[in-house]
This record gives sequence, structure tokens and C-alpha cells, in this order.
Amino acid sequence: MRGLLFTIWIQAGKTASSTIDALETLAAGQFESVQHGGARMVRASLSGKSFDYEMPANWGPHDFIESIRECYKIVRTQGASGQMTDKELEDYVLDTANQVSDTQFARVNQYSRYGR
Repeated sequence: MRGLLFTIWIQAGKTASSTIDALETLAAGQFESVQHGGARMVRASLSGKSFDYEMPANWGPHDFIESIRECYKIVRTQGASGQMTDKELEDYVLDTANQVSDTQFARVNQYSRYGR
């Protein structure tokens, strides 16, 4: 999700308002899904710029729209006062708080009453 939002944010000019506009344009169905070298691509023209996004192999158009909806919800509601500011959106897509990790952690309870 963050990667998709990052791609749209970059393409939209790195502002919250233009990112929302781009998400709304994509959600309005002004995109086409095409086959390109065996991969499903989503293409759109946003504010005179071309946008291409390769969907994961197991995704269909509904999955893409649901991801766009989730991105829209994040930008519109996850700011300190509602809609994200440009800075809040930048911090989110760049993960400046290091919230996203590919490292897994496990906690083992040595006091388990089941002795495992």
C-alpha cells in the first residue's frame, strides 16, 4: 500500500492535494488495464502526466481499486487534524519514523503455564 501511494505521490508532484486528485482520478475509472510483457499494467493520464503501475500477478482490477480506496482513506483521514499535510504525507510515504520493517520479531513467554 505504501509503495503504491509513494508512486502516486511522486507522479502527482509530491503534494497532498495533488495526490488526492490523482487518487480520485484513478478511482473514477479513468484508467485502463492492459497486458504488457505478461504483466498487467494500469495506465492513466493525470494532469498531463502519464502514470504506469504494474499490478502484482494475483491482482485484478478490484484489488487495484480497493488499494486506491485505502490510499485515499489514509491521505484524507490520517493527518493530525484530518487530511494529511504535505509534510505528513511525505513522512508517511518515506517512512521517516521507520514503522515499516521486513524484520520479524517473536516474543517467547518462559512462564507459560502449559510448559511449552
